[in-house]
Parts: sequence; C-alpha cells; structure tokens
Amino acid sequence: MYNPKSFREEDKTKLFSFVKENSFGILFSTEEGRAERRARLLNSDKRHTRNS
Repeated sequence: MYNPKSFREEDKTKLFSFVKENSFGILFSTEEGRAERRARLLNSDKRHTRNS
C-alpha cells in the first residue's frame, strides 16, 4: 500500500503506543467488485514484529 512520506511513522515506540490506545481497526478491501470491510482487533504484541 502506498504510504506518502508525510504520513509515515518510523518510531516503533509511537506506533505501539498508538495501537495500545486505539486497538480497533477496520480493514477495507474489494471482493468480486464490491467494497468489503472487516472489523479487526489490533495486537500490540511486540514479539511478532519484523526487525523488533
């Protein structure tokens, strides 16, 4: 997914803090030409990240 430089956040401490405070998200996609959305709980478990 394209992420413009002005919206990027590289600081993992800030990212994990954001997930901890806002642990609910919605994944948007398309399926058979229709817009789909799925509610997701976000996991802030740092053991499952790349380059932790």
